[in-house]
Amino acid sequence: MNNNRYLVLPWVTVKCLASKVIALNIKRISADWLKIYHYPLYMLETFVEQNRFKGTCYKAANFATRYSQEARLFC
Repeated sequence: MNNNRYLVLPWVTVKCLASKVIALNIKRISADWLKIYHYPLYMLETFVEQNRFKGTCYKAANFATRYSQEARLFC
């Protein structure tokens, strides 16, 4: 899944929109992966540029946080 264009702007006011979209994407990619490769996914990860974004939607979707110097890793 490519999230490089996934951005919820601050003035959008749909409650829990970001975490709902992430949860739906996780369910879909997990099902598709199992169907195509006959092997389950055990982990998904994504990177967030710390100097530009906070990664709030990933925190709300219960992604664990790991840090590097340039980016925050959520898995």
